[in-house]
Amino acid sequence: MPTRPKQTKRRPLFVHLGNVGERNPDETPAEKTKRYARRFPGIDFIGIDKKQLDLAQYPDQTLPNWKQELTDFQNGLKHQADNSLHAISSDIAFGHNYNLGTRFTQYHQELLRIAYKKLIPGGKLFAAVGDEIAQLNKYGAPTNHIKALKKVFQRSPFKNHFTIRPLTAAEAQRTYWAQVWTTQYRPVYQIIAEKPKQTNPEQQPRK
Repeated sequence: MPTRPKQTKRRPLFVHLGNVGERNPDETPAEKTKRYARRFPGIDFIGIDKKQLDLAQYPDQTLPNWKQELTDFQNGLKHQADNSLHAISSDIAFGHNYNLGTRFTQYHQELLRIAYKKLIPGGKLFAAVGDEIAQLNKYGAPTNHIKALKKVFQRSPFKNHFTIRPLTAAEAQRTYWAQVWTTQYRPVYQIIAEKPKQTNPEQQPRK
């Protein structure tokens, strides 16, 4: 009987959206994901941001399991293989493209479609999103930020597999930007969306 070839175990791959600004005030840009890369050498981390990151200025940013892509969120995710990402995360970046105006809903619907395609079955999207009604009105985007994003998720492939809830006071202190947003603006919400695990056809009951 022929034997099946051994499958190479895939390294976990995490993508962080809006990576360059993820740091504490006394740290170099993108330090948050670098910390994780050093702490978990068996996991690959990719940061996606349209902000320029000068690697020559910060030579310590070259880590074997860490890289930065200079592009927007949609194109950055498109560069990844389908069913390859274990997690996608964002801290006050995803959902904050309020300068899109009336294209706010369309842009995020497409972004979620791409994200769903790139996540592995069981993979998750984690996003901390600040409620910013006043700024959204200025650009003509939806007048209720969180409510608008909820509708986007309901119409996405994640439609029955996501939760949205406000962060507790303690949770809002865990990251720099959540602290800033909670202190200076409005509450921060946590969005968790999961791509369901696929059922093995061999395990399904026969008709």
